[in-house]
Amino acid sequence: MMELFFLYWSTIMAATLTAAALAVVGAFVVTREATVQALAVGQSAGLGVLLGLLAVKTYLADDHIDHTIWPLLAGLVFSALGFWLTGFIAKRTQSPTVIYLGAYVVFWAFTYFLAGIFPLVESQALYFGDLVTISQGESFFFSFLGIASLLYLFLSWRQQAQRSFRAAIFGEPVSGRGDLGFSLVSLLLLCFSVQLLGLLFTIACLFLPTGILVFSCR
Repeated sequence: MMELFFLYWSTIMAATLTAAALAVVGAFVVTREATVQALAVGQSAGLGVLLGLLAVKTYLADDHIDHTIWPLLAGLVFSALGFWLTGFIAKRTQSPTVIYLGAYVVFWAFTYFLAGIFPLVESQALYFGDLVTISQGESFFFSFLGIASLLYLFLSWRQQAQRSFRAAIFGEPVSGRGDLGFSLVSLLLLCFSVQLLGLLFTIACLFLPTGILVFSCR
């Protein structure tokens, strides 16, 4: 048991720090009633990563496709587009939840469509969330991202808490420069966590800790 721990200590550290940062982000997301939108954005990040994998293998001929940075950048771009697009459409409708759920289904369908028609992408996608396939360099990078995210959330805790409180109690829209920083941190974490931890584990880290705390307080 200890041999496995010493073998994967850097990967365990990266996963723990990323999960902790996701849990804090999830608490703010729940209080801002953006849970369903987070599901759609997370799925759009997964779609972007798959498209990045396909592009790298097609045009760059990378033999180590699961270790390249391009799928991560593609996931970041698509998660940002998904965040902006779903928010833009939802503001113009009476039922934002329906828009977010519809976007989640569309992104999910495109993801599995790509995995179905491109067997190479499907075989590489099987390693998403498999911590054994993460290199030590990637583990240190994810650890740095987790520490930087936690540091930002700690320094801006009071500001983010006030924004979330006003949004939950008074229904005030959350916007401004402070929210831009929070959105960027959230998108970065979602994008990189989808490849490091997998989509299911990412969503669980986002919402399960808050759900457990809410249940225990009742």
